Amino acid sequence: MKKLITFAGILIAIIGCSTAKVTDKEQQTIMNKVVKKVSSMQKIIGFTDAKAQKLQKLEFEYLKQLKSLQKSNFSEVELQKNIKKLNKERDTRLQSILDRDEYLKYDAIENNRLKQGVIMAE
Repeated sequence: MKKLITFAGILIAIIGCSTAKVTDKEQQTIMNKVVKKVSSMQKIIGFTDAKAQKLQKLEFEYLKQLKSLQKSNFSEVELQKNIKKLNKERDTRLQSILDRDEYLKYDAIENNRLKQGVIMAE
């Protein structure tokens, strides 16, 4: 519960400090990327449709916030600090959605630690 409250606080701070808005067109582009990414990961890893929906929501919000941060007037140091916080919160939420093996595979594929064809769902 504390993590959720902390995450909500960080999101409010990030969104509140940034006057940059993500346009509808950018949101549609982000959603298309998210759907494609999560679909691909689901085929490879084999997580459930319910988890896929949660991941789509998480990834969409993450990318939307990242885009907003990149458009903000933060200094480079502040920007990197906020991105690092956003990444940490995303990672925590990924771990709460996926079980350990799924998370390790998701993370490995996403960070190019192995080739996507190596891990196949059982």
